[in-house]
Amino acid sequence: MLLTKIKRKALKLADGLELVDFGFALPYTWVLLKGPEGKALGVAMTLPEEVQRYRNSIREPSLNAFIERADSLNVIERTLGLATINAVSQYHIDLSDAEFTDVLELLPENVGKIALIGNMPPLAKALRERGFEVFIFERNPKLWDKDTYSDALEYHLLPEMDAVIASASCLVNGTIDLL
Repeated sequence: MLLTKIKRKALKLADGLELVDFGFALPYTWVLLKGPEGKALGVAMTLPEEVQRYRNSIREPSLNAFIERADSLNVIERTLGLATINAVSQYHIDLSDAEFTDVLELLPENVGKIALIGNMPPLAKALRERGFEVFIFERNPKLWDKDTYSDALEYHLLPEMDAVIASASCLVNGTIDLL
């Protein structure tokens, strides 16, 4: 599973880093860490529709405890784990030589149908303005509009798509491997 692989790599990168603070909140869960080179903040979207019980198995908060739960079936643990992984990656990432590219520039010209996993209205609008046929899939009914499909239809419609753009919430809700 992809998330388990990411978790293993993050555990190695977390050596020498220390948890400063964290919050499980709406709309984002966040984790602040520090290391010899400074501090880093990681966030993950909190998905209230996924929370079943406000319980978790984390007894003593720490970076390793949070990362270990990144592939948990408990969405609270998984969200804390992903926010922590994001903080660890923010700490280590060097963007000084990065080439910043708009996602629209990454799409080949022969693409017709594009699936957006997660309702991202500005991106959907930009894609439609460029002539793409856009299919938006969203789990949270509160984020649906007239152009949004339930994520339950992904399995039926994704094989027809030429490209898929997924939000990071597919890591939090555990659907990344199915996608």
